[in-house]
Amino acid sequence: MSKAQGKTLKEKRAEKKAKSANPQPAIEGFEKKGNKHR
Repeated sequence: MSKAQGKTLKEKRAEKKAKSANPQPAIEGFEKKGNKHR
C-alpha cells in the first residue's frame, strides 16, 4: 500500500510540475488516461 501511495504522490507532483511548466489540455488528458490505465 505504501508503495502505491508513494507512486501516486510522485505522479501527482509530476503532474503539478508539468501543469505549471506546460498548461496544455492535450497533455493533461493524456496523463489522466495513463493514470487510469495504470
